[in-house]
Amino acid sequence: MSDASTEPSTPDSFAEDVTCASSPDVFARLLPLHGPASDAIDAVVKIVILEPSKFSHHRRFLHIEEGPFRESTVFTEDEREDDRAATEAVRRIQKTASFQLSLTTLPTNPAEGWYLGTSRGRSSTEDVNLLLAPPTGRRMRRDVAGRHARLFLHLESCRVVVEARHTLTLGRRGTTALSHLAQQVIQPYEMIKIGECLYTFEYTDFFSTPTFDEQLSAYMKKYCHSTWAAHQHVSPRSVAEPRELGNYYFSPRAIAQGTFGRVVAGWAKNGSAVAIKQFKNPRREKYDAHLRMMGKIGRHDNLLHLLASEAHFDSEAPDAYCVYAPLLVASLYNVIDGYVPDLHTKRQLLHDYAAGLAYLHDELGLMHLDINPNNLGVTSIENPKGVIIDLDSVTDSLSSSDHMQGTLTFLAPEIVDLKRWEEHGRIGQSPPPFGREVDMSQHAGFALGQPFFMGSADTAGFREPAAANRVSKLKFDRYSSNIASELLSTTNKEVKEFLVWIQAMLQYKRNKRARAADLLKLIADSTPSGEPRKGQMRPKATLKKRKRPAE
Repeated sequence: MSDASTEPSTPDSFAEDVTCASSPDVFARLLPLHGPASDAIDAVVKIVILEPSKFSHHRRFLHIEEGPFRESTVFTEDEREDDRAATEAVRRIQKTASFQLSLTTLPTNPAEGWYLGTSRGRSSTEDVNLLLAPPTGRRMRRDVAGRHARLFLHLESCRVVVEARHTLTLGRRGTTALSHLAQQVIQPYEMIKIGECLYTFEYTDFFSTPTFDEQLSAYMKKYCHSTWAAHQHVSPRSVAEPRELGNYYFSPRAIAQGTFGRVVAGWAKNGSAVAIKQFKNPRREKYDAHLRMMGKIGRHDNLLHLLASEAHFDSEAPDAYCVYAPLLVASLYNVIDGYVPDLHTKRQLLHDYAAGLAYLHDELGLMHLDINPNNLGVTSIENPKGVIIDLDSVTDSLSSSDHMQGTLTFLAPEIVDLKRWEEHGRIGQSPPPFGREVDMSQHAGFALGQPFFMGSADTAGFREPAAANRVSKLKFDRYSSNIASELLSTTNKEVKEFLVWIQAMLQYKRNKRARAADLLKLIADSTPSGEPRKGQMRPKATLKKRKRPAE
């Protein structure tokens, strides 16, 4: 994004012609709805004309709609009503004035957003961007404070959020009162009551264009977070008309679906992004079991956590939904299949998944029965964080005899062997249960080690080519030999450390295989101190395109 303009959004001849053509880069507007708000903004237009140098900053956010002229009845407190000759030109103001937001006409502090108020009593009038009423004149201030509220673009949902500095009311029916520092997303055409003034908020068509996406990305990276990237499922272009569900808004388009129902992306009223699972033909027993398990798991940075839930089982068409955070952009399968993560990204994701598993196993005494690349999530493409999902596969049993759970490719040899119990001549006998230590060995060694080392999420792994339910010891030994060869040949300390971690997990015998807690200790002992680095993932398609000119 080029440097933002500091030029007024109105012509230099503002006093003579106050018509202001709307900027093509305006993405939202705040419009007065009734008498007090309209009279207040008319008074603002008037003082901007009378004192252009003092109020040049506020002028940049004003817009005057073209339309019939009307005679002004607005006077500042210290103006004599009979002094009409001196202000004849000023009184020729147009019918409708409003405020506009643009990322090419920036507020005083872009990182904080746009302040609304009267600027009364402040050392600098530029501390307020949208001047709702004149700073002088009690009658015209309409109970609007100096800095009454703040508008800003939320980092996750990319929607405009209002933060109250003084009490205000928000909503289509004006029913939600926000007190000091309370925040809430403003939906299109919602009303905002500030003091005596009532406004409506609207997004323009520009808000959902590729050009605005580019401006938003440059703005966020420059002023808010250097590694920011719009979430592909809730960006302004991906969700044109959100729907409402309780205290959440969501896209009508599913980001995942299956026999369980579907998952949609959305955001909470505070602007944070969420995932909403809408169950298909929900059963009360299974739903209640899921809530109990999610309550037992609680919150951990590397595990999906439950924010809210609601169900109706007594109706003719039962429905149920759960709201989770964080909202993920991809699974580890998608990352391995479509991107080339750098070494730091691999190290970070491996650490995150191991941390989540260690928390489940060592702190809570739980087993996750189906760790595989599709059940390992990634929060972003730039500087990603790893999160474990599909917590329906978690059990609090001390052992498990359900050997049909889990994805065969990523099961440890001893688990696969239990699936082949009848092949060992034990017809009619039940296979023995496996305990948590087997479960953790499975996850740390095979579910995590395979995709990171092999570089493919849909590989046959260590299975026999002609028998999917057998682990090939020969194939396993070949991969082990490859790791050992790479360890001998590499001189890069960080690559060598990463290979040691993989080697510790990919051990055929369970008692030699690293657990998640062991892996965390290895990572902690080798992680350099200082400022954490940022990981990167390049799309594989981009890499191929770059190679073509050289071929």
